[in-house]
Amino acid sequence: MRLEALVQEAVRGALDRLGLSPPEEIPVDRPSRADYGDLSTRVCFLLGKEARRPPQTLAQELAQTLSPHPAFREVQAVQGFLNFFLRPETLHGVLREILAQGLAYGKGTEGQGRRLQVEFVSSNPTGPLTIGHGRQAALGDVLANLFSELGFEVTREYYLNDEGRQIELLAQSLWARYRQALSDPQPIPEGGYHGDYLIPIGKELAQKFGNAYPQWNAEAKAVFRAEVVPRMLRLIEEDLEAIGVRFDVWTREGEIIRKGLVNEVLRILREKGAVYEKDGAIWLSSKAHGLSRDPVLIRSDGTPTYLMVDIAYHLDKFRRGFDWVVDVQGVDHVEEQQQVKLALRLLGLPENFLSYCLHQFVTLKGAEGIEKMSTRAGRFLRLKD
Repeated sequence: MRLEALVQEAVRGALDRLGLSPPEEIPVDRPSRADYGDLSTRVCFLLGKEARRPPQTLAQELAQTLSPHPAFREVQAVQGFLNFFLRPETLHGVLREILAQGLAYGKGTEGQGRRLQVEFVSSNPTGPLTIGHGRQAALGDVLANLFSELGFEVTREYYLNDEGRQIELLAQSLWARYRQALSDPQPIPEGGYHGDYLIPIGKELAQKFGNAYPQWNAEAKAVFRAEVVPRMLRLIEEDLEAIGVRFDVWTREGEIIRKGLVNEVLRILREKGAVYEKDGAIWLSSKAHGLSRDPVLIRSDGTPTYLMVDIAYHLDKFRRGFDWVVDVQGVDHVEEQQQVKLALRLLGLPENFLSYCLHQFVTLKGAEGIEKMSTRAGRFLRLKD
């Protein structure tokens, strides 16, 4: 039996002996300090009204009732919490169970028959992965492994945002490095990518093309865009391979657009009266549903925003037959996550179809203090290094 389940069962029995009904779920946590015991529960705070006594009084009664339990060396009542100190024999029993079950220990059946997609990393293909992306890669991979052990059929997916202005800036930045390799000091464009990782690629293309593209025009844009995205993808794959993270599926933003899903999402939202036009753009009526602002879905030039494509991408996930999807993202995307979940609800998807796992950013400490990593500025530590 799991230690948490052992504590829950013991608390239920003690509450029954005191004539109290246990809550549907008894929370069990691992205390932050060793002197608070091995495990702890705040169940007394959940039963305050029914018990008709303060949490600490109830905790003292429960501690006294639980003190003869053979699994516990001591049970303390501290400020309404019940802190459990386990006997060595209890821990030894868990070790024997682990040895007896071998690799089967800890596996569950909660996910049997359910398809789960975990989308993580999904860094824009504008450069190699950084140590910041490494945090998300590790987190997503561990989650996928854990869900697999619970019986889910797990798909690990990487979403490539290979469309839009940032890719044009990346292509133009590579063109500038190409021209520099030919002794033509073209500057990196405003908002472009300054990282040294483009320098060797620029030299390689100078050897390949010679002086074929002296001007940045439509022809050069098409050529250098076609060159840069596959090369960035190879850098990303090198970084992932270095830390042993693999993906089952790679989905490109361009695929979602070409499937017509953006237009379909817009049509459905229009039918539901969930969008409106203003200043030549199309907006999602989010404030009417309790959110802080209405975001743009289609720009005035007719191109979809990242949010719009993300909504369409999640509709694509649903249609691929996943029962549940988990997106691992940074905390800076909280507002967008709320917008996506609202849009999916308006599209008729189940409320619990999409979950998010959030993480904080990795920062660098340099001579001038804390610095945020930036691929665009060329200020980062590459993951594989």
